[in-house]
Amino acid sequence: MEFIRRTVAPTKDNENYYSNKNIFYACGYGMANCTCYVQGRWLELSGEDTKCRHNAGGWIEEARKSGKKIGTKPALGAIVVWKIPNTDSDGHVAVVEAIKSNGDIICSNSAYKGTEWYEQTFKASSAYGWTSSKTGKKYVFQGFILPSKPFTEVKNFLTVTGSLYLRERPDKNSKSIIVMHKGDSFLYDGNFENVAGTKWLHGTHVISGKTGWASNKYIK
Repeated sequence: MEFIRRTVAPTKDNENYYSNKNIFYACGYGMANCTCYVQGRWLELSGEDTKCRHNAGGWIEEARKSGKKIGTKPALGAIVVWKIPNTDSDGHVAVVEAIKSNGDIICSNSAYKGTEWYEQTFKASSAYGWTSSKTGKKYVFQGFILPSKPFTEVKNFLTVTGSLYLRERPDKNSKSIIVMHKGDSFLYDGNFENVAGTKWLHGTHVISGKTGWASNKYIK
């Protein structure tokens, strides 16, 4: 399975996060919410259901009961689970987007009734535990829920392989912003749409700095 790091918030028309395809959205616990976000991110990455349905702090046990792989070492696309001590199942979940050489992890997150999407680094030297700067609550690392198959990382910097329009919307009839040329770099931000059999990628044409949508037909 291919892994491309998400570097921006998902767009509101992304059905993995903002439709009844996501069980948390369907049940009224949509974005901003860590559980809805992580469910959406796994759907986006591989089509996998987390099989978790309750508060974040209880996800490790839910995942174990459903047969998911559990580990203590990070992997791209893995779900990190934290629990707040002395609570039933309060906590937080996030998705590993990058792993540093020292073991620190960069995760994508969403906060319940808070920030819709953000990145945060968690330190291996602190056993991935952390304390909220807003509430003072401690979050104790519970483990990683691992994807069914390891991901192969695809770098966000892609190369244009032929003349290609950068468009305002993921539609071949949408207004053109600029023409990109063979050899140009395209910085993919992780947002994509499948429209009429074509996969459209959202990102920035590095030379011009213009941002928009491009068909993946001529981007590698």
